[in-house]
Amino acid sequence: MSVTYRLVPNRLNNGDHDYLTRTRPTLKVSYEQLIEDMIQYHSTVTRSDIVAVMEIFHDVVANHLLDGAFVNTPLVNLRPSVKGRIAINGSTGEPLEIIAKVHAGSFLRRTMEQASLSKLPTGLQGRPAPMFYIDDAAGQFNQVLTRGGNGQLHGERMKFDASDPEQGVFLVDTGNGNAEKAEPVGLITGSVIALTLPATLVAGTEYELQVRSINESNGELRTGKLPFDLTAA
Repeated sequence: MSVTYRLVPNRLNNGDHDYLTRTRPTLKVSYEQLIEDMIQYHSTVTRSDIVAVMEIFHDVVANHLLDGAFVNTPLVNLRPSVKGRIAINGSTGEPLEIIAKVHAGSFLRRTMEQASLSKLPTGLQGRPAPMFYIDDAAGQFNQVLTRGGNGQLHGERMKFDASDPEQGVFLVDTGNGNAEKAEPVGLITGSVIALTLPATLVAGTEYELQVRSINESNGELRTGKLPFDLTAA
């Protein structure tokens, strides 16, 4: 288990060797993916069983918080909190806001003590960082590419100029190195890209998903790779 970080200059300090650390996620795991992972722990537990229990758990926790309770679990500790300013005469200077605050629970704190650190190599810093791909047709994460279908790519620093043929989302055949370009759909942001896959992908072939973009500061073409190979279907 490793937590990856990168260094960024501390612009609030004039020192030449003063940097701040920024954590780089290796993956963004959705609620749906957590449920799929839980199913692997026990083959006799169905997806509907897990979903039902989780919904009850969420409702029970939320109701206790609405009653003003502090809720402690092994994973996280939660409590309601009130934000706002109140004058000495009791009048409020701004509307009061009730929010939830979350802190790590005892189990999570012990778990994070086991994590190791990994520094992102200098050459990879600033590159696009695709983290996970959702195939809309198959409804799967980081597994399948449905030929001609749509999907969503999530990550960081993935924005590119779609009018430049060298930039974009490319699917590279891991066997022969041939690359095919996916077509972006709608707005291209640094964190989410909706796309249509080429219908010419070969079924059963594994592909490496790459995001290629130009660094505006120096004009360098940079490539970021999804950590998982995907199989065309």
